[in-house]
Amino acid sequence: MTTVFSEKAPVLRLNAGKTKSEKSEQLGYMYLLAGVVAAFRNPRAHAADLKDSPETALLVLELVDHLLGVVRKAKRTRKRQP
Repeated sequence: MTTVFSEKAPVLRLNAGKTKSEKSEQLGYMYLLAGVVAAFRNPRAHAADLKDSPETALLVLELVDHLLGVVRKAKRTRKRQP
């Protein structure tokens, strides 16, 4: 996530990246996307007994849905490195 959405040389750019606000948005989503993986995906992938309430699951799905929308709108700036 930090490579793909990096502030200086992103693979996916969310905006023009010219203003301080645009740079902050790019950086914020980079950290948010990485945080979602660390906070929600990783613990559940490594602990089979971890259970979420239906309400929590819905909130996480809403957040992920929003992030997927952001990713879909992003512009590719370069090809991914092999």
